[in-house]
Amino acid sequence: MTEQNRLKTDKLEEVILAAMFHDIGKFSQRAGAQRSNELTETFAPSKDGIHSHLHVLNTYYFIENLLKLPKNLDKSAIARIASNHHKAPQDLTESCVITADHLASGADRFSENEDNEISNSYIRERLISIFEEIEGLGKHKFQSKTALRYPLCELNKNPFPDSTDYQDKQKSETEYKHHWNRFIQKLSSNEALNTASTLPVSYEVFEHYLGGLKAILEEYLWCVPSSSYKSLPDISLYDHGLLTASIAQALYLFHLNQGGEPTKDQEDKNQKKFILFGGDLSGIQNYIFDINKSQSAGVAKLFRARSFYLQMITKACILEILDRLNLYSVAQIMDAGGKFMLLLPNLPHVQQTIKNFEEELQQSMLTQFKGLLVLNTAYVEASFEDLLLTKFNQTLDQFFDVLEFQKLQKFSASFRKKYHPVITDNYSQKYEGNCHLCEKNEGSQSKSDRFRQNRQLGESFRICDTCFDQIEILGTELAKHNDYPYFKLFKEANSNNAGHLIFNWHVKFLKTVTLSDWKAQLICNRNEHKDFGFHPLAGNLPLIAKEDLDHWKYTGFADQLTANGEMVAEGDPKTFEMLAQKSLFVKPDGNVAGKPFLGVLKADVDNLGFIFSIGFPRQKLSISRFSGLSRMLNYFFAVKLPHLIHKENLDIYVIFAGGDDLFLLGPWIQLVSFAETIRSEFDRFTARNPEITISAGVHIAKPALPIKDMSRGAEHLLEKAKKSEGKNAISIFDEVCTWEEFSRQIDNGKFLNDLLQEKLITTGLAYRLLGYSDQATRFEQGEIKSGMYLSHLKYDLIRNITGL
Repeated sequence: MTEQNRLKTDKLEEVILAAMFHDIGKFSQRAGAQRSNELTETFAPSKDGIHSHLHVLNTYYFIENLLKLPKNLDKSAIARIASNHHKAPQDLTESCVITADHLASGADRFSENEDNEISNSYIRERLISIFEEIEGLGKHKFQSKTALRYPLCELNKNPFPDSTDYQDKQKSETEYKHHWNRFIQKLSSNEALNTASTLPVSYEVFEHYLGGLKAILEEYLWCVPSSSYKSLPDISLYDHGLLTASIAQALYLFHLNQGGEPTKDQEDKNQKKFILFGGDLSGIQNYIFDINKSQSAGVAKLFRARSFYLQMITKACILEILDRLNLYSVAQIMDAGGKFMLLLPNLPHVQQTIKNFEEELQQSMLTQFKGLLVLNTAYVEASFEDLLLTKFNQTLDQFFDVLEFQKLQKFSASFRKKYHPVITDNYSQKYEGNCHLCEKNEGSQSKSDRFRQNRQLGESFRICDTCFDQIEILGTELAKHNDYPYFKLFKEANSNNAGHLIFNWHVKFLKTVTLSDWKAQLICNRNEHKDFGFHPLAGNLPLIAKEDLDHWKYTGFADQLTANGEMVAEGDPKTFEMLAQKSLFVKPDGNVAGKPFLGVLKADVDNLGFIFSIGFPRQKLSISRFSGLSRMLNYFFAVKLPHLIHKENLDIYVIFAGGDDLFLLGPWIQLVSFAETIRSEFDRFTARNPEITISAGVHIAKPALPIKDMSRGAEHLLEKAKKSEGKNAISIFDEVCTWEEFSRQIDNGKFLNDLLQEKLITTGLAYRLLGYSDQATRFEQGEIKSGMYLSHLKYDLIRNITGL
């Protein structure tokens, strides 16, 4: 990097940080924290001798006295740029932050006074749940006065909105003060931020510093309103600050290359200065389950590695395009469930870079994944006006329309270049056969030798490089989330003990972060908002416990644990067969009852596209609300549900969870019960808004059934649930019912089971009752002869149950 580019990068870094923290003073102000009153005339606007927007004085004090920065950055410049966002700009940096703040708000708020310090009403406000505002189906009407709000706490402690009254001024000020103090304490104790200030700063190191900042800001600012005076307090300070930084980065680079500064002129507002670029990973489930299960060696590890692997493929593609454009991660508007969106400057070299990237990406996907997996990408140009409230929903619709069109012509760029549809790449001249697990890639001689030796397999067994890495590296270390709390993504031509992704990107788990790891482009903590960036890895791995070994010994299953010559021990991951055994239980008389079946659950949010397109009232969908809604939905599926499974010590594999859907596998009894929990927790998380619902399908199967078939069964049932009137349903045993009816039937099932265990009815009667239920269904469908069920049922009950 030349010295000139270095200076440009330093200035861009200062713009990004100033934009991220421009409104941090609002949080400080509500907490009654210290501020730089001596700079009132410098930064606070005044009218008729009365100063407004005094939070900028808190912002200045925070940056100058509390924020640690890498050595090469000018703290005073950052404090000045951030604090002057309500006055006339002095240079390009200030102008970009001012415009970005305006645009991130989604509406023109240049002249609004956000500090009503006479009434102090802004102090008492809490963040309204974004889910409260969805009302497109007419089932819910948003009322700001009664809307559920979030408590002031760390995100992982309580992400559920409630109806607590926050109008007690003294209590509110105290809570803000305590929350601010916890935030400052966490900021000062963050390892990555402290380390960054003592290292020679490079482009990569600033990205790690930025990642650590974002993790802390999300943890504490997710519940703090970005604005609470003359505006609805429904956008968090975290979302507003991060989006402001994203827009400021794009604006700064646009004008640095094109000249001029952003203005309020209509002509300037209509200029297409931005690009919304994004992608959607297709084929996720096919890729995860396209494994030859007849080969038992390492299959369980392969399943658990592939979900993580796909997350990293998307992340690697984001890093690749940012790396090519020399941009920072604040450009990322959304990344969840295989989907992402970036905000980029609309420059000729950016468009050309995108075009080259898309062509190389398609060819890499086609070669590496043989067409099974594809990341469809698209972009649209956007102006200042296109991103405001009045037009953003149209801009978003346009982007998704282009993306859907791209899905209909997968790999078109490769085929236009006369790339042959019969794939021959990545196959050597000494080809000896494909991998026995994925059956797609050529087996590697060296990896096959190592794998066979480790597992005492026959000489004919072959494994490819990708499956080997996923089993031996990713699958093994994923299970050790406490031993390997970090992972890094880095770009090298070759790397040992790391999983290869795409474009020479690799991923590796870390026990600790050393100085050599700082060369990586991305370092994340996968368990908590602590040090570096935070990227949750949705997963739960059931492990063998002592009570499991005792239970299997009692039921006789223990005799099968050494059938393949391998001993199992406490702490080992459970196989599908072991999970199925958890559906057996010991009756009071000592006999074993139940069926050793697995349950497979698929669920996703109903009408999500509708929610994003017209779920918000007209001209209310802003880019901040879009980003916040996406982030919170992903948090529920990727973080909250897996934590709940782990907390309740359930034997449930989280195969996939993120974005707006999930795929779980476990003992069928546990999974059926947990389905109720999913629905109730989702309902509570989304502010009990009847417009936002979830549907699910639960497939019951024997553990020997290929997981691909289990997945198809669950997918079929999920589709049945979604085709029911109103959706918001669950399908199980090929029946569809509402969640309320499902809860009633679960209670009925428990009641029937209790009668059986207490020997108040016989097993034969229970089976006949199920038969009568089938006959009743057929009778309702028009089969007249099945109407005999009623008389048979009455006779059976009178004969077998005393008191009728």
